[in-house]
Amino acid sequence: MLSEKYRVPLVTIEHFSKLVGDNLSAVLLDCVATTIEKSQAFICVSDALRDSLVKKLHPDKNITVISNMIDSSFRFHPVPSHDGFIFSAIGRLSAQKDYPTLIRAFVKAFAPDEAVTLRIGGSGENMKKLTDMVEEAGRAHQILFLGNLS
Repeated sequence: MLSEKYRVPLVTIEHFSKLVGDNLSAVLLDCVATTIEKSQAFICVSDALRDSLVKKLHPDKNITVISNMIDSSFRFHPVPSHDGFIFSAIGRLSAQKDYPTLIRAFVKAFAPDEAVTLRIGGSGENMKKLTDMVEEAGRAHQILFLGNLS
C-alpha cells in the first residue's frame, strides 16, 4: 500500500452504501477487511454502514461514524436554461489549482463556439487575476465566475 511505501497514515472514509446489503462477494468483503486492517482510522458515513461492516467482518478496529450530510448553509443555485454545453469547475481559486491552464485551454478549444460555456465556482486569492485573464481574452460572456457556492 502507498501508505506503507511513503510512511504516511491511511485514513479511509467509506461511502459505498451497497456494503449494507447482503449479496456481497467474498472478494469485496476481503478487500474491505484488508482496508480496515491497514487503515489508521476507518470512518463510515452512517451508523447503518458501520453496523453492517461490524456484523459482516468483525474488525478488531474501532470504526468511527461521521455523518455524510449537507451543511445547512449550503445553497442550491438555479441553473438558467442553456442550449449548449456547460463545463464547470469548482474549487478554491488558488495557484495550486492552476485555473489559468484551464482558462487558456478552454479559450483555445471553445472560443469560436458561443454555445459552450465554462462556469467556475469558488473564491480565493487568484479571483482578480483570473477574471482579468478572462476579460483580456474577451471571453467574459463565455467564462462565468459564480463566486463562493457554499
